[in-house]
Amino acid sequence: SRTSVPTSCCMLSHRWPLVDAMTRKEFPLVPPGKIATVFPVFIGVALPLAIAAILFYVGKDVHALRDAATALFILPVVAGILAWSMHARHVDLEDGHLVLRRFPFRKRVAVSELDLAQARITNLDEERALQPAMKIAGSGLPGYRTGWFRLRGKRTAWVLLTDWRRVLVLPKHDGGLFLLSPERPDALLDALH
Repeated sequence: SRTSVPTSCCMLSHRWPLVDAMTRKEFPLVPPGKIATVFPVFIGVALPLAIAAILFYVGKDVHALRDAATALFILPVVAGILAWSMHARHVDLEDGHLVLRRFPFRKRVAVSELDLAQARITNLDEERALQPAMKIAGSGLPGYRTGWFRLRGKRTAWVLLTDWRRVLVLPKHDGGLFLLSPERPDALLDALH
């Protein structure tokens, strides 16, 4: 019943939302930039319309139309997944772990693994060595970068960036690095301490 003490099997269930609220704190991220938000619309609407218009004016080759129909179907699906994934991203602090979620990946790091004495908030426009330079695995659009990146300073970092002006830099004791764009980086840093 709802009045009984929750057991470990139901503590993460939806039956006990107050228990979930006590063990998990979400830190909203800065929304992606305008260019990043418009990019899926370009892929899903403008590009298929351009392909259709070109095929219409060039001619009616059956094989070209069949290939184009495949592209016209796939591009909006890819655009929808891309648009959804840009908004399906979270930074949570739960049970002594920093949990970074972005579709389709989730990264869970114990707070004890972070070198909080070296953690800081910075502006990447001023600290060029921390700017993502080459994507290793992830997404890279103007105003939206997420995943593993090689930085200009030759380090590798896991990034979840939508705003370069107030970036939370979280080094790990093993030399790893996280770059995050929470709306309130100071609040996340305080919660980690």
